Amino acid sequence: SYKKTTEPSKQTQEKKEPKKLPSKLNLSGITNKWAIVALERARDIEYLLLNYPCVGRREISLFYYRLFMLQGQKNAEEALKLTLELNSSLSDPLPEKEVRAATKSANDEYTKQYKVSNQTLVEQLGITPDEGKNMRSILSGEERKSRISQRNRKQYEKRLKDQGKQTKKEQMLETQKCIAEYMSLGWTNREIAGALNISVKTVQRYKNEIKKNMHI
Repeated sequence: SYKKTTEPSKQTQEKKEPKKLPSKLNLSGITNKWAIVALERARDIEYLLLNYPCVGRREISLFYYRLFMLQGQKNAEEALKLTLELNSSLSDPLPEKEVRAATKSANDEYTKQYKVSNQTLVEQLGITPDEGKNMRSILSGEERKSRISQRNRKQYEKRLKDQGKQTKKEQMLETQKCIAEYMSLGWTNREIAGALNISVKTVQRYKNEIKKNMHI
């Protein structure tokens, strides 16, 4: 398993906006599901190191990068070559000798068919929630749930749109718009409630929200 060597503690740096894209993956001809997952993980690590502060997590990140490249491509020389290239692309690269030593055990772990969970990777690589939003494969449990929720929400809204229906938010905004128009005409809460077939209490709640948004 990975054995961490001495490295300076993570320095306080200004967060950079993610700009650099990782190398394009060539997945043609790859049929093994785990190999594809491994390459996607390597892609995430490359994106992480190129776009966010990496001091304090360079060694372990490069170790996993080499391991995943090896698991995905099954070529030890190519995995090492790509790992050294990634390190040299960093704003604060490690000495080549140190990279070779820190990632050497990737070959042993590959032979053992070593696998690691996403949550463990998130913790060991120190991936923050903000950084995790840009990951494609290495996802924390919270990020995965968030994406599933967003996906389900989009599917729900699409179904409503296909059926010619409004979402609850759209219905609420439409009701608020109508209430605002009636307010401008001087209608009472009871009159508005009767016109929209809602309760007086609901009218008052919407009016309070409208006034709040208008800073009245």
